[in-house]
Amino acid sequence: MPDETPSEWDSEFRGPKAAPPAWTPPSQGLERKAVPLEAVPELGGTLLPGSDPLIRRQKLKRTALLVSWGLLGLGCVLLVVSRFIEWKPKTAPARVAPEPSRDAEQAVSSFDDGLAMIFRKDYRGAREAFAAMEAAGAVPPDRQIDFYQKYGDLALLNGNYSLAVEQYQNAIAAHRWEVPSKLLNNLAYILSEQGTDLEKAEIMVQAALKQEPKNPAYLDTLGLIQMGRKKFDRAEEAFRKGLSSDPAEPRLRAYLQEHLGDCLSRQNRTEEALTFWRQAAALIPEDNALWQKIGKAKN
Repeated sequence: MPDETPSEWDSEFRGPKAAPPAWTPPSQGLERKAVPLEAVPELGGTLLPGSDPLIRRQKLKRTALLVSWGLLGLGCVLLVVSRFIEWKPKTAPARVAPEPSRDAEQAVSSFDDGLAMIFRKDYRGAREAFAAMEAAGAVPPDRQIDFYQKYGDLALLNGNYSLAVEQYQNAIAAHRWEVPSKLLNNLAYILSEQGTDLEKAEIMVQAALKQEPKNPAYLDTLGLIQMGRKKFDRAEEAFRKGLSSDPAEPRLRAYLQEHLGDCLSRQNRTEEALTFWRQAAALIPEDNALWQKIGKAKN
């Protein structure tokens, strides 16, 4: 069998066989060579110094970090400086209140005089003073509500319902917040006496009762309004509730008893009505109209 192992001489033409090169580690004998741009046609141009995207991002991050640290340092400096410098805002010069005019002083003086007349029960003199003040336009601007309400009360005492309604409405218009219960009740009472706008009158007195639910005068007004609307059961309830509140003023108790008697008489309950009329007459014996009412019921 022929020997197929290669010998030192392959043939007479090739000469002796060359020995394999010696092994070298990968880290040795290797050199980094710059690749010319022409060898990478995909880049399409020449790379300028610093135009590498990775290098640009690193420079931007470094710049942003430096700016942030600079701003933080500036803020610390301003904080320290502000502790040593006291800042005072510019203030406007104080305004001096104008002195009241003689007309305003005269108006207040006239109003006080009218109140003094009411206290002395000189109602006629007070009405004349208030009328003169209104005609002259001398109503104190900061006391309009009191003026109109007092003027309305004087008109009510005099039986001048139209003037009282006018003045009460002026007082309500001058109010910016909740209208006083007394003002609402007095206006509702006038409407009940006139027999007009009873629905409006009931709304007013109900608003007054929300402020003072147990006020016997307001309950008496509510009863009169319900009588005017022919709701006698509700009127009787209001009068009895007013009496149960035990009014301290004898005349007010007498009015409630008289009005309850009127309500019972309208329901043909004459004997019960006489009982309350007699109780009222005992408190106000000078009321001749009440005695006449009792005499007619007996007959």
